[in-house]
Amino acid sequence: MINGKELYSEVKGGKLGRLDILAELEDKTLINIEAQILDKGNISERTVFYNGRLYTSGINAGEDYIN
Repeated sequence: MINGKELYSEVKGGKLGRLDILAELEDKTLINIEAQILDKGNISERTVFYNGRLYTSGINAGEDYIN
């Protein structure tokens, strides 16, 4: 389990992100666990943002998307 994984922006001035808990299963599947103390009505947007960043941060140049 990795706590507090930083998700950096690829563009200058872009939004940064921090995952609350990033869990890795035995089969290397990553699970993003988000906790919200105050309901700001944006959990769906946050989830899409963080999962998108997490997905693209795991792909290296020239690597196949399926991996």
